[in-house]
Amino acid sequence: MKKRTLFFRLGAIAILLAIAAVMMVIGRGHTVYFDNKKLEVNGETYDTPYKVCVYVGDERVAKLYDKERGMATWIGQNFEMTLEEVERYLAEHRAFLDRYFVQGKLLCTGPQNPRTGGVIVSKAANRAEAEAFTQKDPFFRHEIADYTIVEFEPTKYLPGFEKFR
Repeated sequence: MKKRTLFFRLGAIAILLAIAAVMMVIGRGHTVYFDNKKLEVNGETYDTPYKVCVYVGDERVAKLYDKERGMATWIGQNFEMTLEEVERYLAEHRAFLDRYFVQGKLLCTGPQNPRTGGVIVSKAANRAEAEAFTQKDPFFRHEIADYTIVEFEPTKYLPGFEKFR
């Protein structure tokens, strides 16, 4: 009977050691928090970008606008994280808009206040043309912005605006 008890105890210890070894290899879960807030370091102020996309590996785990907090849980020993900011593509986006202003397709554009997005007022002939425009925008191609297309027919406007109808 003593040999059998000893055998079970040694077996239980071996199983626990195997579980411990596996846990040591995979690590434990980590919750990482991301804040998109103004940062002050050594007397310098760094403003928040309009939007920050947080990627862990190839998976986007958070999309943060100004003053938002996101989190991701990671299980493993190490991870790489990159931040993708809207400013990275801002010059390309503005050059894109400039091409359409030259063609007379855009009436006005600009960021919302607070910077949670932007507004583009265009003279698209129809919804399909507006959708085609948004799909060419660098912000859309790089998954920086999501678009909502609102069609409307102006019925009241200032004198001179009728040429934009």
